[in-house]
Amino acid sequence: MLSLLEKNEQEIITVLSVFFSHPQKKRWTLNELHNETNLSQWKITQALEGIQRIIEHNNWQDRIQLEWTANEVIAYLKKNISMDFIRKHLYKSSIIYNLCLEALLNPGFNLYRFLDEYGISYSTLYRRLKPLKKMLKEFNLCFTLKADSLIQGEEAQIRYFLYFFLIEAYNTDFLKTYKTSIVDRGINHFSVSHDASFSQQKRLKVFLIITHNRILNNHLIESFHCPNRTDALLSHLHEHFHQFFDLLNLPSEAKRSEAQFAAFFLFSIDGFSKKRVAEQLTTAELDGTTQTTQKLLAFIQDYFAITFTPEDTLFLTVNIELLLAHASFFSGCLLIADITMSDYLTSNFFFIGNNFLLSFIAFVQEQMSVKNKDFFCFNVLPIVSETLAGYIKTSINILLVSSISKTFEDTLKKMISDISPLPVNFVHQHQSIDLIITDSYNGLYEAFPETKYFCWSYIPTEEDWQRLKTSLLSLAKATSDNVTRK
Repeated sequence: MLSLLEKNEQEIITVLSVFFSHPQKKRWTLNELHNETNLSQWKITQALEGIQRIIEHNNWQDRIQLEWTANEVIAYLKKNISMDFIRKHLYKSSIIYNLCLEALLNPGFNLYRFLDEYGISYSTLYRRLKPLKKMLKEFNLCFTLKADSLIQGEEAQIRYFLYFFLIEAYNTDFLKTYKTSIVDRGINHFSVSHDASFSQQKRLKVFLIITHNRILNNHLIESFHCPNRTDALLSHLHEHFHQFFDLLNLPSEAKRSEAQFAAFFLFSIDGFSKKRVAEQLTTAELDGTTQTTQKLLAFIQDYFAITFTPEDTLFLTVNIELLLAHASFFSGCLLIADITMSDYLTSNFFFIGNNFLLSFIAFVQEQMSVKNKDFFCFNVLPIVSETLAGYIKTSINILLVSSISKTFEDTLKKMISDISPLPVNFVHQHQSIDLIITDSYNGLYEAFPETKYFCWSYIPTEEDWQRLKTSLLSLAKATSDNVTRK
């Protein structure tokens, strides 16, 4: 997605990413920023000026503040701003992004009126289309300026692309202003029948708006049948979408196809919770589980020398089958911020071991015949890690040395546990120690010369807690491969 932004906007994102990656570091020399971004000092200065214009134009002075001289930059990041927030703002104003939305969702779209509105020429637009064409190709779609429909391909793929395209910049004007009682009733009906979370309602809204718009413009999903064996898992869900499609007055066959597609699209992304699997599904519905799923479960269990319970096996099998069907049916995957798959996984699921994560990715890439492997890895690891948490043990051993009272030390232990990315064992001096947290080095270094230390104030400040959180995360990543069976 970042490739759709202008070069100067990409450089703004690059510089801001440095600030957000080191929130405790306020002061940066231009040389440090050059080393972090590989941008020239002139481009860094241009990016800083661009950030300042965005701040002033949107009145974001309460969110982010910059000060800089010829040699130094000071960045103040507030709690109510994030990289995603800024990225989505840039997408909303992107010419190419808005061209996609207009071409796919506006039945009265006129290319030359669009060019006039944005003040660019046909030749300039043509030059800017290269990254979009490359992205669309991954989705088995193509862009052409020589036809009435600028973006062409199968309707299922167009909706799939639009879904992730809009999710990436959720608060677009299009989604905010798209008001229809049919979509609202569809969201309400689904939310009540499935106790949907706010996040699920948000995803459902995007899907139903796309579906409603495409159907009104005579773009239907024709003769859809749930792929592989997912029909047995999803058949009881089709009826929950019938009411929505009844309101659109679709013929019975079109309604059936659209309802099946909706159930498959949404549940093969979200999956089933353990509660839903336990309440609504049985092993009988999984007769003939694919060899791919069996191989993957065997790989995970062999790696950790564990055996999943029947309940966990059913939960994993259901969700892996759904994700495999999704990853085999659809083409393309938009990864947030253009990060690599290995970076994403090792940043978010390190607690089950980086060695396992890399082995898992290699297994999927080399031994699984899945078309959309990035999507599969991106979505299956949270499910696998949730289950593995009940079988493996990864923790940090901390010796806490406080100069205050025992009561205060107990309070500190609870607060440290709350911010640690891994479970914490508070140990005594004769046990294995990963980190010593102390307000004084007196006598400690002589007793434990090889141990990592974190020194803070007698009464820790907010900055102390921020430093400790960073240290614990670093330590967790360094020790996460020492996983053992519970």
